[in-house]
Amino acid sequence: MEFETVEILIAEDEELDRFLLEHAFKAQMLNNPLKFFENGRELLDYLDTRLGEQMHERFIILTDINMPRMCGFELLANLNAHPALRHIPAFVLSSSHDESDVQKASDLGISGYISKENAGEDFLKGLQMIGRQARAS
Repeated sequence: MEFETVEILIAEDEELDRFLLEHAFKAQMLNNPLKFFENGRELLDYLDTRLGEQMHERFIILTDINMPRMCGFELLANLNAHPALRHIPAFVLSSSHDESDVQKASDLGISGYISKENAGEDFLKGLQMIGRQARAS
């Protein structure tokens, strides 16, 4: 499957962060379709509607940790518990530098942890990591 057909699903409740993410993807010339969700529950519901379609699409998930209704940790746990969804690569994008958050996300099987506050080179490296993962899908 072509890299550009991998849809990137982003659970992020902050409008400014969604705007910055969209522009950062464009700056990295990642032209994948981006679909934004206000929280993990909306993203999971979206994937549930795709299950009936045999999951022919390829996805990568990028999630914040702290969101209303369903946080990123709950989203990751739900993905891992579902046999048809656990294969989807998931990355955490968070402003938290708390080692327990990083460890908890790692324990939930993330593909990478990206700090929002490192909006410079580290953030771009994170986007490149997502791009590599999408190309491998």
